[in-house]
Amino acid sequence: MYNKLDESEQGSKIPNAGDEGTPGGSEGTPPEDNEEGEGSDHPEGEEGSEGAGDAPQPSSVINSFLERYGVENGTISYQDGTTAVFSELPVEEQLEVLETLAQSTSPSVESEYGLVQEEIDVLNAMRNNNLTFDEIVDQVVASRLQEKELNSRFGAATDFSKVATDDIYRTFLQEQNPEYTPEEIEEDLAFAKENKTFDVTVNILRGKYQEQQDKERVTWLTNQKFNEQAELENDKKEIVTAVSGLTEIAGWPIDDDMKNEVLEDLVETDIKNQSKFMREVLSDPIKMFEAAWYIKNGPALFARLDAHYKEEVRKAKQGTPATPKRVEVQPESQSFNKRRQPEVQPQQQNPAIKKNIPEKFISLEDFAGQ
Repeated sequence: MYNKLDESEQGSKIPNAGDEGTPGGSEGTPPEDNEEGEGSDHPEGEEGSEGAGDAPQPSSVINSFLERYGVENGTISYQDGTTAVFSELPVEEQLEVLETLAQSTSPSVESEYGLVQEEIDVLNAMRNNNLTFDEIVDQVVASRLQEKELNSRFGAATDFSKVATDDIYRTFLQEQNPEYTPEEIEEDLAFAKENKTFDVTVNILRGKYQEQQDKERVTWLTNQKFNEQAELENDKKEIVTAVSGLTEIAGWPIDDDMKNEVLEDLVETDIKNQSKFMREVLSDPIKMFEAAWYIKNGPALFARLDAHYKEEVRKAKQGTPATPKRVEVQPESQSFNKRRQPEVQPQQQNPAIKKNIPEKFISLEDFAGQ
């Protein structure tokens, strides 16, 4: 970063026109002869002389740019206290200075969108951990649920770094001598405070109590996760054991490949212990309703379909023609096509069709077995 010089520094380090020893002053290098015709590269009448004095010089443009950022007379001040003249810097460093000055006035994302600190923390957590917003919310919810469980078991966590020194030592005395009265505790506390090592002792106790509390809570959480995982594995085993004995569903036979394919959606879980079935079905109201509908109505519908198929097979074996469905005449329309439609008569089956019926039809059970 580049900071502009204070006016006192500029006055002491940068010479001004007219001072002693500076160009254009009373002493030093004499001023250039600007009389017409003498020392001019473009004498009067030659091309290029017209308007030459009106064009701005690059150095003046840069100086004007620097002045907008508080850099006077082209002098750059660095954070370490050193200074340098911009025009004397290497080209690479000049570009770096200009880029830094330009970026210093660009609004930050925080200021541009008016983000508060909590929102900035969420964005940083998403970026640093490569998480989505929903995943961040899930983590926060899980953390708060764990904290609630811990508080219900151990009470609210204590930040021992903020506990007063005397209270830390009182806790220590009470633990060492449970039968101590409050008066005896205060007496021993006053005696211990006269010792030069009192503060060191209290700091050791403070760290010990903090470590002990954290260890208890972490151990309990670890055991909870272990028990939950063990319970989940037992549930998976029960599902696999129950399904292994299935041979058909609603009259339709199933093999091991079909069972394994469905079991994979039920027992394979992600880091949140959710299966594909839970993620895709239980989280979607329509799919959840469809699954419940199939459970409630599926077996009966499969049974009707099976009975209908068996009846059709029986009729085909016996050569009994299926009765065509009678088309009922609809009432006449009051506004369109008032001509009465002819009644459709059932067609007589061609006796030759019977010859095309195969000699043998397989049953539904045989078909499913294949």
